[in-house]
Amino acid sequence: MHARPRALAAAAFLAVAALPLTACSSPAPAPAKAVPAAPARHLAPPRPAPVLGAAPHLGEGQELLRVDATSGGRVYELPAAADGPGALAVAPACLGDGTLEVVLPHEMEFTLHCTAGEVAKQLNQISRDRRRKGPTTIALTPSGDVRWNLTVAHDPHPRATPAG
Repeated sequence: MHARPRALAAAAFLAVAALPLTACSSPAPAPAKAVPAAPARHLAPPRPAPVLGAAPHLGEGQELLRVDATSGGRVYELPAAADGPGALAVAPACLGDGTLEVVLPHEMEFTLHCTAGEVAKQLNQISRDRRRKGPTTIALTPSGDVRWNLTVAHDPHPRATPAG
């Protein structure tokens, strides 16, 4: 009689094994843990890009030449007043990577170093004790990606600078 319970057990096992399998779903994944956000950085507002504006007004003397923001090389003949005795002021400014060569033949020559991040300015002056023969010219030659402006003024009666 022992064979019968075994046969029943085997039949039950086969019946269960023959049942169609249903899809099993695994339990829902645990929600991801929140990662704390990096602390907010307080960034300074961006600085406005420098602008090369109009040529400066020089306070003393007569303005002889004023060139607002431009690029490329230029040669200018100054008005006859530039040839007289007194002080001749040359004030260029530039912006961009490169240089600006400024030449008044036989009297003044200098280089202004320009950068993209800041307007470079310079004021140079010569004094004459007598009238110069012939016209006065000024040549400006930029290099690189340079924009520039210029003011030239003449003061026939400059104030004396105290000796110090």
